[in-house]
Amino acid sequence: MVTLPDLFTIINALLGLTAILMVLNGEPLGAPILILMAVIVDGMDGFLARNVEDGTLGSDLDSFADLISFGVAPVVLIYSLSPWSIMIHLFTAFLSAYIVCGILRLARYNVSERTERFVGVPITAGGLCLATYIMAQPLLGISFLSVIVVLGLLSVLMISNISYPRVSSPRASAIIASLILTIITTYYLDLYIYRHISLLLFVMFALYLFSPWIMGGRSL
Repeated sequence: MVTLPDLFTIINALLGLTAILMVLNGEPLGAPILILMAVIVDGMDGFLARNVEDGTLGSDLDSFADLISFGVAPVVLIYSLSPWSIMIHLFTAFLSAYIVCGILRLARYNVSERTERFVGVPITAGGLCLATYIMAQPLLGISFLSVIVVLGLLSVLMISNISYPRVSSPRASAIIASLILTIITTYYLDLYIYRHISLLLFVMFALYLFSPWIMGGRSL
């Protein structure tokens, strides 16, 4: 039986699919926005599963959706924006590594006991990092080296045994959701500030990547 959280999970997958189709249709600039929408929806289905109802499909269905929205969609988007045709084989190898590590991260999560901390960076955080990284591109001046460093770092951290805190406090969740909604709103209002907010969110999640060392094991 499909439950209410499952419906949100399906919406998550459809947002990821639409982002991919936008890229294939030659409209890549709107794809990161859909990935950010998927982050919001992914958070909502988790909230509903914990507080309203959960079903037998649960985490397995969620993993399929997350792979589309935070694995395949960012990779297709980054590949479409790549001007580095000379080093395309190396670039493709890093994109492939991100997908493979994302699959392994999701599979490990599904068979692991649920605890208060994540083992390895969640693929949702990886997708959010890549989406905001792309949206902040004019401010960052993205190069081939910087892209493969980000892809390589996310890939390694997703399959690592490093313990990451869950963003579980209502205040932290509200801040992240507010920033994402502000990015989405200002993008559709054609206000250039959405790039600066994207940069802020990217920096926040870059800090999250190093939070096990920065925070010394404390939860967010």
